[in-house]
Amino acid sequence: MAHYIDASTTEENLLSEKYRDDVVYEYRHCHLPKELLVYVPKNRVMTEDEWRGIGIQQSEGWVNYMVHQPEPHIILFRRPIAVAEAQAQKAAAAAAGGCCRHSGLLKLEWAE
Repeated sequence: MAHYIDASTTEENLLSEKYRDDVVYEYRHCHLPKELLVYVPKNRVMTEDEWRGIGIQQSEGWVNYMVHQPEPHIILFRRPIAVAEAQAQKAAAAAAGGCCRHSGLLKLEWAE
């Protein structure tokens, strides 16, 4: 049943830009093509497996947090700002040659 939508690169620009509440969460929404609405539960939010299963592709940490009743084809997502910042630090470390020495992400041990 996978319908592989790369929401960030389609002509319809299905995945919105991120926006924040400056306290806890960042948000974004996805405009699904209405023909995929049959795969969206009517009265509950979707699990990550469900929204990825219909083809929504985005980075880790996003949660479908609310059903938008007036327009159920608009899927609402949020994730903690701390998750976004951790992903940005990880990406910056990878871009700088993968060195994680000072970030606390890598600990090497060996016996001499």
